Amino acid sequence: MDPDYLEAFLHFRSVPQTNGPLEQKYKEMIFIAINAATTHLHGPGVRRHIQNALKAGATQAEILEVIQLTTIMGIHAMTLGAPILQEEVDAFNAQKAP
Repeated sequence: MDPDYLEAFLHFRSVPQTNGPLEQKYKEMIFIAINAATTHLHGPGVRRHIQNALKAGATQAEILEVIQLTTIMGIHAMTLGAPILQEEVDAFNAQKAP
């Protein structure tokens, strides 16, 4: 792989993530939808962005609604996203527990 190309691509890809008027939790929820979409179904991405969304203040109900809305493209988004959401909410809550 061309290191210069990769560096330029990663910078280009990061611009919407680090700039703009949307709060980070909303950006993360959009990334959840993209990763859970039937055309992508990328479990590690769903997990990473659920973790980030929870840290950014998103609620379990908000994230679940994003996954539910994504099922408009196909039910597989729910069968992928819902179990990951539960695992990550449990892990997030366990970290907060005294």
